[in-house]
Amino acid sequence: MPLNTRMLGEQTPPVRHEVDARWLMAYAAGIDDLNRRYMDTTQGRVIGHPLFPVCLEWPAILDSRALPGSESQTAAERARGVHAAHDLHIYQPILADETYET
Repeated sequence: MPLNTRMLGEQTPPVRHEVDARWLMAYAAGIDDLNRRYMDTTQGRVIGHPLFPVCLEWPAILDSRALPGSESQTAAERARGVHAAHDLHIYQPILADETYET
């Protein structure tokens, strides 16, 4: 399933995320990582699990399906898409009560 080269260099609109402790804790609980750094609200701000950034990236990934050139894929091809790799660089932790933009 080749991708249309017209999509190269295109960008999705920015998405703002208000990250709170509840969202961070729910993510960690959902992947069964109950480390207190991700759960304990009594010791300062909760930090996000290192894989939490996928939550911030997901809307942009979905928006990329509407980029110019994406119409060349059929619905059947889009349904068979597989996320085969992910390159993520973490420079600082995601913190509760912060706003992030992708």
